[in-house]
Amino acid sequence: MEAVATSQKRLFEDWIWLFPLTYLIHATEEYFGGEGFYRWIARLFGRGMTPEQFISINSFAWVLMVVTILALRKTPSVRWLTITWATVVFINGMAHLLGSIWTNTYSPGAVSGTLLWIPLGAATFYRARKRVTRRSFVAGLLVGAAIHGVLFLVLLSLR
Repeated sequence: MEAVATSQKRLFEDWIWLFPLTYLIHATEEYFGGEGFYRWIARLFGRGMTPEQFISINSFAWVLMVVTILALRKTPSVRWLTITWATVVFINGMAHLLGSIWTNTYSPGAVSGTLLWIPLGAATFYRARKRVTRRSFVAGLLVGAAIHGVLFLVLLSLR
């Protein structure tokens, strides 16, 4: 029985590396896809970011993701951060999909958001529900939603 528990723990620890891997794929699509996400959002809202700001923000977020993954692998008490990242990627994938539908245009990032991030977020919610307490699960959801909300507000504040 201990071998199964160790195997499940290892699988969970390996699973979380899908987040930074898919982030690289997603950010690449956002940058090179269509007109580029930073241009698409600027066209829709009249404000956005420069390519340099896009790269800086996404580089910082990717490093933050990797650092938190390293922390949660070493410290089980912060395992709820997995739920946080699952929430961020799930919301982001949904936002791209809904943005494409709402505008009837291609939101750069919609393909990887729909095919990678929505399933990754949903599958992580499913897998983690038995590994964290209900309180930790809700905390992860709230922190993830707040992070995505703050990133969206930062995006809209850039010129």
